[in-house]
Amino acid sequence: MFWKHKNGFKASPPEVELFRGTAVDEFNHKQAELSQNWRFDVYSRWQFVPEDGLLHLDYADGARLTACGQLLGTYMLSDSSFEWAWNNPRFPDAIIRDSLLVKAASARLDAQYLAAGMIPVRDEEHVSFLCAIALKVTDSTGVFRGSEGDVHPIILIKDLRWD
Repeated sequence: MFWKHKNGFKASPPEVELFRGTAVDEFNHKQAELSQNWRFDVYSRWQFVPEDGLLHLDYADGARLTACGQLLGTYMLSDSSFEWAWNNPRFPDAIIRDSLLVKAASARLDAQYLAAGMIPVRDEEHVSFLCAIALKVTDSTGVFRGSEGDVHPIILIKDLRWD
């Protein structure tokens, strides 16, 4: 990764590169565990309740998974943009705390894109990269990506349990 420096681009410090690399590895590992152990790839319905910060996944066999959730942001397919949850005044403070932690890490990680309210994203891999950084910064268990048509809310999750 590179960051802007006065008249061009300069390589990021080695510790930042190491953080980013381990974040991607950790993200891939944790997301695979969610599919294997928590059936994240086969749910039939999802619901995020902002008032209590809980994500619910319902399955065709009647099982229900509940996890504590923090809204990281929303990915808009139509214009390939990502808005951090902390940037949207409609979201309650209780569900954007982790998003604010990611914003606070922007200086430490030489990553201005973590502190810009809305950013363009190139592709799905770019969205996953943002999720990987957030996952590591917040020490979350995983990331859930919902879909509501064009809008894809991205939720950091912890404390999963079967109801």
